[in-house]
Amino acid sequence: MGMSDFLVNRGDVRDCRVAESRVPELEPGQALLRVDTFGLTANNVTYAVLGEALSYWDFFEPPDASVGCVIGLVGMGRGRRA
Repeated sequence: MGMSDFLVNRGDVRDCRVAESRVPELEPGQALLRVDTFGLTANNVTYAVLGEALSYWDFFEPPDASVGCVIGLVGMGRGRRA
């Protein structure tokens, strides 16, 4: 089973793409959520453009990751009890 990542080039936020990646194994106490819908807003773009100055990119692991944050609705995919 795969998942999609929304990737943003930090150096040029107009350069975006969707890439497929592998679903990680869940650790005890973790849940995997299914994104049903999502949207991009002007707020997302502002944070991306001012990402370094606002430390926006520090929220993502690893520190050089180029994933973007979006607003969305999710459903429970699966979970693993603690």
